[in-house]
Amino acid sequence: MRRRGLGLVAVFVFVASGAAASGMKTVEPPVPAFASIEYRAPNPLGRSRFVMLHADGRLVVTDIIRSGTGVREQRWLSRAEAADVMAVAQTLAALDALPERPTRSGIPGETIVELRLTPFRGAVRQRSKWLGDPVPAFDAPEARLSALARRAVASPPDYEGPPTQSP
Repeated sequence: MRRRGLGLVAVFVFVASGAAASGMKTVEPPVPAFASIEYRAPNPLGRSRFVMLHADGRLVVTDIIRSGTGVREQRWLSRAEAADVMAVAQTLAALDALPERPTRSGIPGETIVELRLTPFRGAVRQRSKWLGDPVPAFDAPEARLSALARRAVASPPDYEGPPTQSP
């Protein structure tokens, strides 16, 4: 019986969303509580990766590659499915419990990775950790964003050449 009730709710959402012209109140799909989230993994000696996911599903993956011959950029423009955006959004609540910066001192050559959450309203929130340190509240959104980035970079880059901006 419970299943039947859920089916009726789904039908109501479908009918209500198409009934705006008739004066009925529309039911909007859930919207993530962020305008964008950025994962930043800078590496001054090699490959840096920056992943930006927007609430509407736009995904930008930028790699900055440093080598003996200079610096170049590769950029991929992609789209994440709504379910992937919501999956990332669901992992973000635990970030508030983390300190803004890592609590231990780093060692020479160690990399700090960051998550920057830009809400629709309010101040940008940033959390960071040392690359490789297990921090479950940070690791969940990091893993989801990294998975989206791996899918995007499976295709040829949309841009390859000199860096277009400083990350």
